This record gives sequence, structure tokens and C-alpha cells, in this order.
Amino acid sequence: MNAEKLNSWLGVFANIGVVAGIVFLVVEVSQNSSELEQSRAVSTTQATFQMNANKNDSYLALAQDPELAQLVKNGYDNPDALTELQRAQFSWWLRSTFNGHEASWFYYRQGLIPEEVYVGSRAALCNRINTNGGRWYWEGNAEFFGSGFVSSVDDWCFNDN
Repeated sequence: MNAEKLNSWLGVFANIGVVAGIVFLVVEVSQNSSELEQSRAVSTTQATFQMNANKNDSYLALAQDPELAQLVKNGYDNPDALTELQRAQFSWWLRSTFNGHEASWFYYRQGLIPEEVYVGSRAALCNRINTNGGRWYWEGNAEFFGSGFVSSVDDWCFNDN
């Protein structure tokens, strides 16, 4: 009888141990989920900040350099009127700008930049591309960007949705 009682008590303690282990696992999973959410929030903030920093650098360069601003304005209006050197400079400026847009698009696609934040970047991209110079550049250089980005740009900026 003592052996049966002992076995009974050992069974109870074993069941308590199993329940305690399950509770411990639930608490750990909950903490990990919270840490993942916090990490995602930090990543979202960093990606949004980087997107805005890239745009701000570009706008600041234009504001501080009247020659660059004039070159970009003329390039957007009529790239054929630029000299060969000016077309190259305008092309490099656009490449830098579109590289920033592509990086932002990648973060957006990963869910790191919220839609309500990204719409402004998308509108700025389409405004650039739908100029004479933007179209000239895109038609000659889209192949240098990722196919997903190119498809998105074509859908957003050239198709009537």
C-alpha cells in the first residue's frame, strides 16, 4: 500500500512538473513574441528614417547648389537640350535618386515602411518619372534595377489604376 501511495504521489508531482513546464514555455513564447514585436518596431522606425534621410539629402543638395538645381530642372524639362556632360550628371543624379527609391521599395515590400508613410515616396517617384527627363532615364536604365521594383514602378507610374 505504501508503494501505491508513493506511486500516486510521484504521479501527482510528475503531472505538476508537466503543467509547470507548459506554463514556463507559454511565458517564454510570450516574451519572445513581445521582443520580436519590439524589434520589428525598431526596424520599421529605422527603415522609415533612412527613407526620409535619403530624400532629405537629395533635396538639401538641390537647395544648397543652384547649379545642380538648374541642371536637374533642365534635365527634367528637356534632357535633349543638355550637353553630353550635363546629361551624364543628370543621369547619375537620377540613378542615385532611384537607388534610394528602390531601397525604400524593398523596405516597404518587407513591411518595414507602412503604406501611409510610403505613399509620399511613391508619389515623388512617379512625379520624377513622369517628366521628360524621368521618362528618358527610365526607358534607358530600368534594366539596371530589380525586376520587382521595375514592375511596381510601371504599375504605379505608367498604368492607369
